[in-house]
Amino acid sequence: DKRQGGAVQAIGRKREELSAQLAELRCPEMINARFHLEARGSGETVLVSIRDGSAGYPGRPVLRGLDLDVGSKKRLALVGPNGSGKTTLMRAIMGDGEIIRSGQWRSPSPEDIGYVDQHYGNLEPGRSALEIMAGARRDWTDGEIRRHLADFLFRKNEEVEIQTQYLSGGERARLSLARIAARPPKLLLLDEITNNIDMDTRRQIGAVLSGYPAAMICISHDEDFLDEIEAERWEIQ
Repeated sequence: DKRQGGAVQAIGRKREELSAQLAELRCPEMINARFHLEARGSGETVLVSIRDGSAGYPGRPVLRGLDLDVGSKKRLALVGPNGSGKTTLMRAIMGDGEIIRSGQWRSPSPEDIGYVDQHYGNLEPGRSALEIMAGARRDWTDGEIRRHLADFLFRKNEEVEIQTQYLSGGERARLSLARIAARPPKLLLLDEITNNIDMDTRRQIGAVLSGYPAAMICISHDEDFLDEIEAERWEIQ
């Protein structure tokens, strides 16, 4: 009868409400990051050293009076207003040919530096996660690559075989981290990588980088993220 039908509908609506509440309470699946380190000496060493340095562009100096040391286990956040030269300094440390430097500079060779920005430019378009990881670790078997990608929540064939330009922002962030974790550089440079991602991915990035075993320099306006990775602030004025 109508009363029985109404009761069934009410039960259905209540079930939907409870399912929605459970979905909100369910914890997002977390990355199980394992860093595959190359053999290297132990102890603290200075990776980046700048004395009385300046950096800028032809006819347009941006930074002057730079004195900075970054050790092999240092976590440094470059902070300051937009346009102050944070990205210019990062590019200078990388040895970018467009940046004019003066003073005394010492930094790792390009192959020992990893750079990730908010657009995840370290992921080659037209290649899949499998292909990118195979290029990063030519010594790994297909099974080893798939297990590593699974740790970063890439488990289905369509997830590991789709070209990177079709991945979401969160998926590209996770793939960038997977590539870094497979062979961590001596110095990791991060330029606003928490921009334009959802909160779950933001938490995953923070958790992974909290365990990063080498030196790190980052640019971010996300104070909670900087606190989570325990980055020391270095202000540019």
